[in-house]
Amino acid sequence: ESAAHTVTAAMEAPLRPSRLALEGVESDASPGTGSGNRPPRLQQRNQLWKDLEHDLRPRVLQAKAKVMELSEAAAKKKAAIDALRACRQEAAAQLGNLTRQQLSEIRQLCRSPP
Repeated sequence: ESAAHTVTAAMEAPLRPSRLALEGVESDASPGTGSGNRPPRLQQRNQLWKDLEHDLRPRVLQAKAKVMELSEAAAKKKAAIDALRACRQEAAAQLGNLTRQQLSEIRQLCRSPP
């Protein structure tokens, strides 16, 4: 569970493009550098970060929320099935305790009710 928590924390934390700074390329904050002066590789990197932050990350978080919602629903349904299973086993045990004479009386009453 700690690995899942780490992944969750990593997904929710803002990413910093400076981690992937390219050698020999001026910083984005350098004065006098417009988007036209940036090397294609830097433009591509910046576009990937924009895509990640504005498109992909929200979709992943939405999918994660949906998974959690469906997991909770599945857990509730599993609990209901387990409860029904316990009731069925109890009923089967009670039926097993009936004697042949009691079963015969039940059959007779079903064929010709009083």
